[in-house]
Amino acid sequence: MTSNILIPTTNILRRVLKIECDGSVGTGVVIFKDGNRFLVTAKHIIESAPDKTRYRQGNIWLPIRPSTINLSENYDLAVLKLPTDEEYPVLQVPDFEIGISAGGIVSGQQVMIVGYPLGFQIERSEHMNNGRPLPLVKVGFLSDVSFKNGRLLIDAHTNKGFSGSPIIFRSPSGSDRNRLSVCGIQTSMYYDEGFAIAVDIGKAIELIDAILKTELGHTDKSLG
Repeated sequence: MTSNILIPTTNILRRVLKIECDGSVGTGVVIFKDGNRFLVTAKHIIESAPDKTRYRQGNIWLPIRPSTINLSENYDLAVLKLPTDEEYPVLQVPDFEIGISAGGIVSGQQVMIVGYPLGFQIERSEHMNNGRPLPLVKVGFLSDVSFKNGRLLIDAHTNKGFSGSPIIFRSPSGSDRNRLSVCGIQTSMYYDEGFAIAVDIGKAIELIDAILKTELGHTDKSLG
């Protein structure tokens, strides 16, 4: 029998980056789709200069070097296509499979928010987490979800810096039962009330699909 306690795996922790853009510090998570890797974060962190987004590596900030950027018009959400490991070997993240869907999530379910509140970070040996600072973990409960509006309401007291953090849950049923999945990205909070607001990860997948479709169109045109 699988425990109901949520514990972040290495596959989760190593995907989460502390990011900075034009003085704004937050969190981002790396996900894969169709062999490509993308950084997903909250738009308000990077929208002033998305191409200048940096991530924390040891004691320094290094450029993300996105090849393509897609900022949502309707949600506080941004996607940056990242270079490959071969193109940019210092930015290495696990490519083990992870769920990327809010499917099966139910109100009252426990979730994790993984990120860098107030810029905090856990300092460890440079040999851990590929030399990047480890994120902090906050546990909360899903209070409400509206797939129509693409939003999740989470009962958790969060802080600045958690913006862009992945919301992690374990699917309680179906083929993905007991699998850890990214269901959303935190974008804002009601600090005094103790609620966090997140966008359904499906909206990020739509941004990713738009990038891939555009690139495929360009490829087809060049071949034709």
